[in-house]
Amino acid sequence: MIKIPEASIITLDTYKRDLHVGEAFDLSENFNGRVGDEQVPLVIKFLERGKTQQFEDGLVPFISGFVGDRLNDDNVVNADTGVGVSYTGTRSDIVGMGMVKMNLPGTMFPQEGWFYGFLGLETPDHSKRVSTFNVWFHVYNGNPDMFVNKEPFRTELQKLIDSFTTDIANTEKDALTVIAEYKKKFQDVITEYQQKFQGVVDNATWLTDQLDVIQAKINSSDIATKSELEQALLQMNKDIFESLKQKADKTYIDNYLAKITYVPTTFVDLDALKAKYPSGANGLYITADTGHKYIWNGSEWKDSGAYQAEGLADGSVTIDKLNNNAFTYVSSDNMAFNRTALSKGFNNYEKLKFEVGTISGADGSDVEANNTVRTVLGAMNYQGIAVFNFNSSKYQWKLAQYDASKKFVKFLTDWNVGQNNHIEFESGKYYRLLASTIDGSKIDIDDTSLNVKVASLSNKMIYNLGDLSRSFEHMITIGGGAEPEISVDKSQNIKITMPTTSLTMFDGLGSNVAVSPVTYKGVTYTLAHGNVLVWNLQKNTIDVQAISDNRDKLNIVLADNIYGQINNGFFSQFYDRKIARNDVGYQINIAGNNHPSFVSNSDNSLDVIMPNSSLFYFNHFGKQIKVSDSKYYSKAINLPTNSVLLWNFDTNEIVVQAQEAERPVNSIILANNIYKHVTSGYFEQYFDQQFGPEYADSYRAYAEQDIAYNDQDITVVGDELWIGMQSAPNHDAAHTGQIIRLNRNLKQVGRYVHNLGHLNTMDYCANNDTLLIGNSSDEKSAVPEIILIPNVSKLKVNPDWPLIDYNSSAVIKIQFPDISPMGVGAVFGETPDVAYLLIGGAPGMNSVVKIELGMGTSDLSSAGYGTFIKDTDGYNGTAQYVRRYYGRTMEVNQGATFYNGKIYGAFSRSKPHFAKITLHEPQLTNHDGFYSIEDWTIADYGTEPNGMVIYDGLYMRTTFDGKLVDMPLSNRQGGQANIGKTVKMPFRGSNIQVTPTSPVTDLYVEVVDGQNFNVKSVSEKTGTCNWSAAID
Repeated sequence: MIKIPEASIITLDTYKRDLHVGEAFDLSENFNGRVGDEQVPLVIKFLERGKTQQFEDGLVPFISGFVGDRLNDDNVVNADTGVGVSYTGTRSDIVGMGMVKMNLPGTMFPQEGWFYGFLGLETPDHSKRVSTFNVWFHVYNGNPDMFVNKEPFRTELQKLIDSFTTDIANTEKDALTVIAEYKKKFQDVITEYQQKFQGVVDNATWLTDQLDVIQAKINSSDIATKSELEQALLQMNKDIFESLKQKADKTYIDNYLAKITYVPTTFVDLDALKAKYPSGANGLYITADTGHKYIWNGSEWKDSGAYQAEGLADGSVTIDKLNNNAFTYVSSDNMAFNRTALSKGFNNYEKLKFEVGTISGADGSDVEANNTVRTVLGAMNYQGIAVFNFNSSKYQWKLAQYDASKKFVKFLTDWNVGQNNHIEFESGKYYRLLASTIDGSKIDIDDTSLNVKVASLSNKMIYNLGDLSRSFEHMITIGGGAEPEISVDKSQNIKITMPTTSLTMFDGLGSNVAVSPVTYKGVTYTLAHGNVLVWNLQKNTIDVQAISDNRDKLNIVLADNIYGQINNGFFSQFYDRKIARNDVGYQINIAGNNHPSFVSNSDNSLDVIMPNSSLFYFNHFGKQIKVSDSKYYSKAINLPTNSVLLWNFDTNEIVVQAQEAERPVNSIILANNIYKHVTSGYFEQYFDQQFGPEYADSYRAYAEQDIAYNDQDITVVGDELWIGMQSAPNHDAAHTGQIIRLNRNLKQVGRYVHNLGHLNTMDYCANNDTLLIGNSSDEKSAVPEIILIPNVSKLKVNPDWPLIDYNSSAVIKIQFPDISPMGVGAVFGETPDVAYLLIGGAPGMNSVVKIELGMGTSDLSSAGYGTFIKDTDGYNGTAQYVRRYYGRTMEVNQGATFYNGKIYGAFSRSKPHFAKITLHEPQLTNHDGFYSIEDWTIADYGTEPNGMVIYDGLYMRTTFDGKLVDMPLSNRQGGQANIGKTVKMPFRGSNIQVTPTSPVTDLYVEVVDGQNFNVKSVSEKTGTCNWSAAID
């Protein structure tokens, strides 16, 4: 028989039905139905091949069978012997984690007797049934005994034991006579049930053997007086009966046989006993080596177990004596619930198959790599996904997008170590998931599959079970609503003063588990970084430990200290209430809906005019923490550049300090001035309202025409338009890109092949025929360097494979490791020896750095950057820092150029934005400057632009997928024309002017309409000219 632990549930596996006849599950402790009862709960857990049953296709639980007052010859109840009963559940009976709870109605228990039937899962319309289980139980007026796949067997044996107990107590005869009578009766049971119940036969045979032993003890005078015998047998029979009901084994009764003897004889070991009594002897004997008792059963010495094991006193077993497998830890993630799909709000994770390797950033082709895995192209056929990373210190992931023809488009995301709960896929596009080790080590596919999980958005649940799960911290209360006092010093130490009342912990059922001792009331603890405050429930102590220290099995973390912040533990909620957090600026209110204003000064400072009312700070529980003093009403506070305006909660003062100065821990930034720009703090929103948003909503006109190529930046070299197409970022010669050369009619006239990298920016200096390249990108590993290619239009290359090799002497490289942590964009400046670096990469451009380029013998490397190249009149491979300019953080730079003292650039992650950037010099040469922007967008385009160049001094030119777009710099337009041909202007115009560029000079204009005109010669000759016109 199988003992069912108290408060457990029965578990059935629809694929591993390995229950055998003879194995009984006694549910009488869990199931309290009786005749006439209503809504009797029966909880079953269903598995499918060892995993939680998902109840797909609308499956619900059911139970069906017959209740009768007897079993037939096959030990079942059927329609001939019982009353039919059944119950079919609903989806609401499914309580989660594979469990169902059926509230059985009273009709399931119409009479005393036996129920026999089936238990399983089916659809509500009975069209599909999952494998069922034979079930029977005995219905009493009291509690029913319920079993699975097991016959009843105890009735006759119990009756015989009861009779034996009564006769021993009341007999006037010799005890040997009573024993002889019952030996025959037990033999009768053996005979009657020989064919039916082998378990009963074994029990009855064993009891007969024990009566033989007792009889031998009486004959040998090892038994006490008759009254003591009666008492011992009564106690034995009583305990036999109880132990059988509890499914005890036979050694349980052996323990009582030892109690009815006087002092036993002791031998050194079993061999010594056998040597003394090789043919047996009456009595009880002990072997000293094992402490076990032995009885002669007529043929051999039988080991009857320990003679006198010490009993366990109530409450004497401590947690340290338990094996870890026998202990349920006090923890909110005991079953790693926080890794399940249910905890994330999804029904299940998708079973993705990874293969080792990565993909090329140039064309999306498969590339060998042992530190990355990828999904097969076409494997993720979903409307959208959520991605979860359960080992963010080891793995990172990103997504790649392909078009309908499975041609690589782009990486949809950068490398990500966290999770994204909602990524929608475009219809008709294909997607691939990549995962790699962060440290570049060899990747394990199986381990990756365990830690990087994907769920389909179509499987998202209406509600998230993880949101409904009980948080462990809610099991603790503090008497009287008291709270700990918490403060943080400048060294990031956290001081916690315990509440003046005790902590009380409750278990999940609401029972009181522990109360902290009164000695800890008001005690102050100091937690350095990396410490935790632990309540040890085993010892009922509270103390500070290092995070890495071993802890006893029963413990609670009250608080941790991670760089001056409490992130975990019961006390974290009080930290959030008491300590100001700069990430919750929205919790500030200004009375009367007033707001501050700002005045810009010539020294780049700002006068902050405080509102004419108080500031209020509330924590996220809605509790008012601070109110600013009335002395600040309408006060003008001068905020120099590179300074911050702070509200110090400890002193309730509003003060100015330098950006780099150490700040009070308990404070909030109101404003941060970077060259007359408030770039952070609660007052930033009011500065933006006063001076305008980061990006204007203004739109400009544009003209478009078809183009066959576009990818990265563009530039103009002579009369040619060069279009950059990226190569692999590691400059691998096996994964090259191209620079396509187009004439004014956008026809290809040549190309270069290259391994120069991303080509995020590509600028040309006509003065010395030099191409300047910057490789800012999403890749965090991109090197902050610029590439110079002098005499680029005259390079001698193989016509069949016109390669510009990154590693050749024709390419000059200068790195700037302390200026930027990642790749940079670059454009030429006012002169060939000046360049500007666009800093910010994937997060967005946030500053511009001016550099001087070394030329000829001017070696700038000693105080700057690069490696000096001798014997050259041009660029010598060195550079030095001049100045940095700060301003608004732009979106990601998509190409730039320098024209007439301004930087023109395209900035976008989705909606295109274009900007003219003006650099403002500081008043002092050793200070930083700042930049201002004039920006706009264009209609009808919602994707990233690619490239920026000034074309013919009239247009800002960029490209989109398949389109070349021109935006006018002013109200003039122009171009080249052939005499005698009709010219179509990009924009409607007037006041057309022409300038001959050939010997034919007798020209005049014939207007066709507002956008078309003819250039003609009086002498009717042909030639060329330039034209210009006003834009209407």
